Amino acid sequence: MDTSKPLRLWPGWAVALTTLLAVALSITPSIQNTVRFILMFAGPLLGALLFVVWLLLLSRLPAKERWLCLLLAFGPAAVPLFVGDPSISTALWLYGVPLSLLATMVTLTLTRRRGPGRRLASLGAISVACWAFFALWRLEGFDGGYLPELAWRGAPTSEELMADIEVSSSKTGVDWTAGTAEWPGFRGARGDSRAPDVTEALDWATAPPEELWRTSVGPAWSSFAFAQGRLFTQEQRGDFEVISSLDAATGERIWEHRFESRFQELVSGSGPRATPTLAGERLFALGGRGVLVALDARTGEELWRRDLMQEMGAPLPMWGFSSSPAVAGGHVIVHAGPSTTRGLIALSVADGELAWSLSTEGINFSSAQPMVLRGVEIVLFGDKAGLVAVDPATGDVAWRFKPSAWEGPSMVQPQAVGGGTVLTALGDGIGTARIDVELRQGEWHLEERWSSIRLKPSYNDFVVHAGHIYGFDQNIFASVDLETGERNWKRGRYGFGQVLVTGGGQLIVQAESGDIRLLAADPAAHRELGRFDALEDKTWNHPIVADGTLFVRNGREIVAFRL
Repeated sequence: MDTSKPLRLWPGWAVALTTLLAVALSITPSIQNTVRFILMFAGPLLGALLFVVWLLLLSRLPAKERWLCLLLAFGPAAVPLFVGDPSISTALWLYGVPLSLLATMVTLTLTRRRGPGRRLASLGAISVACWAFFALWRLEGFDGGYLPELAWRGAPTSEELMADIEVSSSKTGVDWTAGTAEWPGFRGARGDSRAPDVTEALDWATAPPEELWRTSVGPAWSSFAFAQGRLFTQEQRGDFEVISSLDAATGERIWEHRFESRFQELVSGSGPRATPTLAGERLFALGGRGVLVALDARTGEELWRRDLMQEMGAPLPMWGFSSSPAVAGGHVIVHAGPSTTRGLIALSVADGELAWSLSTEGINFSSAQPMVLRGVEIVLFGDKAGLVAVDPATGDVAWRFKPSAWEGPSMVQPQAVGGGTVLTALGDGIGTARIDVELRQGEWHLEERWSSIRLKPSYNDFVVHAGHIYGFDQNIFASVDLETGERNWKRGRYGFGQVLVTGGGQLIVQAESGDIRLLAADPAAHRELGRFDALEDKTWNHPIVADGTLFVRNGREIVAFRL
């Protein structure tokens, strides 16, 4: 090699800047989520490989210096890797590598006319400083935009904050009778996130919501079930998953049921993903690793348990089991697939014995949805192959339908509108479709009215009011005409939040950041009517309204607000 030639730096800069571009694109919500996920992990890998090729073969550095530069650029990563929090290893890969490439190129550019000794000393100092930064933090996951959630490594976790929580067994079984639950499970009585008892228009300017209580909770992305003044939810405490019953008036814990199980992954963190379901005096809950339990809702006593992974051969999904139990036709219905025999399964409410099962394709993070179409009770479920409507009592397939733009599986619940229309998402950030359903002389007829990219939900459910759809087009709130699929407006950056609709025709939007917004359900314009701060940190859990009270939670706190 001719050492008299100047260093060839431009290929290194091209690699470093392209790697940084991949990082920037991975946190751009307008890009489809699967593409962003690939960019997030593949970008640093390809960048590091190309950088090594450039440094060793094309940089024109002296041979010994090339290897020393490589060692100094990546070697200090051992410091946070071995002395930092174990969770930070992912951040080292995703952000440490691009940062190291940039730091190396800046150093080599600034010291290109200096001797090897000063050049290597400068690179070593800057590289150690860059990598040591990561030793100060722990990674708690990513938000909906794939931005990392970093916390000081010494700060207590939400699970550690639960150590002093007490359970008041004195209220177990008090004032509880079997009856219809006001909010029996995920997204309410009809699975449409509608709060029918809030019929009057809310005016937060003159009568803002009043905070009633606030309490710590372990991490989970569960929502609530509510009946007779009690809340039911799920959480993670160390190596145990916990199902909790709380006094809705005070936040005091009435009972807790725990079993040994822990699910954790790097994007969403730890804890269960599903929401418990009430049916009479029984509560059904599915854990992140597929443990399904039936409990006495009054006392928390376990009535039966099924381990889907051990007993049904169910594979562990990438993001954990997320199917909130559906209770219909005398059965508890959950997704255990993909499987040619035991994908969608129905277990007896009484004893948990398998009643029927149905094959499904691909992993899935939505739930079976009970609904009534044309006067017939069905359970609707979407997998990679499309939508399937099932008789919940027998498991017989009523119909199958695959929308034209279907990419599935969806992470958003299908929704019945008016008894003859189904709205469904088409996949993660793909779009939405309207399907009109007819039942004529015992034969089902389905027509795809429209498919639209004007509303592209990810894991953010939508609501319907007065002929219009309101929900999240990725991270921006939007309104779409139910009849045509055309967009009315798109405005309001609330992150990857969730939404409720009141009986009075207003929208309660819970932003991903934890603040609450009140919007008019107005197809003519996006109109904010009020807001207040409710929670801190990432908030993906669905809020509920029951007994005139708004209940919200995330992976750290539960808060109740009187509306």
